[in-house]
Amino acid sequence: MECASLQTLIDIIEQGTLLHICILFVKDYHNEKLVPAYKNIIHSSAFCFASKEIPNGYDRCLECKKKAIQKLFDTKAPYFGYCVNGAYEYCYPVLDDNEVSAVIFIGNILEDEKVLCERSLLQSPLEYASTMEKNISHKTCFNIASVLESYIKLIVMTHPPQSIKSADWGIATLMKEYADSNFMCAFSLSQLAEIYHYNEKYLGRIFKMTYNISFKEYVNLKRLQYSKNLLKFSKSSIIDISLKSGFNNVTYFNRLFKSHYGMTPSEYRAQMLKFDQEHTLFEP
Repeated sequence: MECASLQTLIDIIEQGTLLHICILFVKDYHNEKLVPAYKNIIHSSAFCFASKEIPNGYDRCLECKKKAIQKLFDTKAPYFGYCVNGAYEYCYPVLDDNEVSAVIFIGNILEDEKVLCERSLLQSPLEYASTMEKNISHKTCFNIASVLESYIKLIVMTHPPQSIKSADWGIATLMKEYADSNFMCAFSLSQLAEIYHYNEKYLGRIFKMTYNISFKEYVNLKRLQYSKNLLKFSKSSIIDISLKSGFNNVTYFNRLFKSHYGMTPSEYRAQMLKFDQEHTLFEP
């Protein structure tokens, strides 16, 4: 029997609702049918994105997720709770031989506006109320998680594991998607290893084998490319551009920029300004 992918089921469940489903596999089943889209591996609702963009917001969210996962490992039982920013969420462990093999988050739920306002660091968190699901029962969340768990186990049972090479490619792709979406935040490969529950050296090795560049080099390249646009099109200071691009050390940013482009960020900005002035067309 040929099963549709897990992502297909996630899309069907989310359709017509404001719920956000996030699934993180702890055990690698080496099956691409079980790999969710990137948007369903991270918390990617409008409220979550806004919460991550404020100072220290990304670190707060990451720490909250780590604690939620650890609780599932400790108790091996589902539970409801408020995240660090006040959104409500159902957390559900998928068990394989009584060991947690995956965790399911059903979230983006607005359960209590007062809690949302008390916990969120956003100036006006209720602006996102219209983007969040309301009045959903605990039983409905439990039923959704149970259906997802059953389908995961059905795919595992009916579809043999793919080659390790194929699985490695899938993990490397997820790492690249994560870097492409989050390079402006300060994060490391070790943090990514914690998110995906993989060995840090293993992740680094398969990324290098897949893309012929180290993960750190790839992230820095994305940040440098972004910083070039900011230097050319914004009036922000070099320090601000360094921070906005994901570098938390302006000295390191200056050194890396010069190593890649042969000039400092200030020299590059001056060169771009001179070029624009020399090539500006003035009407007679």
